[in-house]
Amino acid sequence: NRKMLVLTLLGFASGFPFLLVFSTLSLWLKDVGWSYKAIGAISMVKIPYAFKFLYSPIVDGLKIPFLWRLGRRRSWAVLAQICLFFSIWGMSCFTPDKGVMWLIITALAVSFSSATLDIALDAFRVEMFETAQQDQASGSAIFVLGYRFGLLFSGAGALMLASVLSWNTVYLIMTCGTF
Repeated sequence: NRKMLVLTLLGFASGFPFLLVFSTLSLWLKDVGWSYKAIGAISMVKIPYAFKFLYSPIVDGLKIPFLWRLGRRRSWAVLAQICLFFSIWGMSCFTPDKGVMWLIITALAVSFSSATLDIALDAFRVEMFETAQQDQASGSAIFVLGYRFGLLFSGAGALMLASVLSWNTVYLIMTCGTF
């Protein structure tokens, strides 16, 4: 079914950036010798995920002027994907020893963009199956499957790449995962 394939891909897009600011970033920082205390402080970049319920009404109600023709959900998803591309690419440009403030800013941008994408895609998924309860359950399940694949790619995939490449190169490759 075409809808299920779309939901799998959207789930992947939603889950993919999550670990790039969670465990993958923490492992990068540990790999370059940061203390657990410093890594814990940097983990505050994950805050947008915790507060997405506060700004989800903005995402739900605000039209994006130059993308509004795509529809409310799609326009926010496209904007979030564009922001994810540039913020993950930005993370690849900085290192924890040089440009740490920019690394933190770009990681915060990844987190905020990813949380915004979650809001838009969750609403899109719910609206995709407004009528049948069974379709809603199947759609949620397949979305989570795609989400898990995204987590696997940005978690285990990034670690596998980091064993042979620099972390900056890994994050540059991860930028491609936003498409």
